[in-house]
Amino acid sequence: MNTVISRLCDLVHDKRRTLLLVWLCFVVAAVPLALHQTDYLSAGNYIIPGSQSAFVDAEAAVSQQQKGGAGGARLAPQGRQAFGHPKGH
Repeated sequence: MNTVISRLCDLVHDKRRTLLLVWLCFVVAAVPLALHQTDYLSAGNYIIPGSQSAFVDAEAAVSQQQKGGAGGARLAPQGRQAFGHPKGH
């Protein structure tokens, strides 16, 4: 095992400029890909029908419409207070 690591160390030492250039090329090639990652990520813009998230989203939309579109809805999970322990505990 030591001989393998010694050979690898010697190879890296001898070819350090070439390896640095290859590494730098990979980093430069990755920059445009990283800049466009948000094009492929949804950031939570999809909702599964029937899920708790869909229910909360619908309730928030109704509440926002009733308020005339101003401000966000403050919803607490059913059976719980906004902060603290469940009711009855």
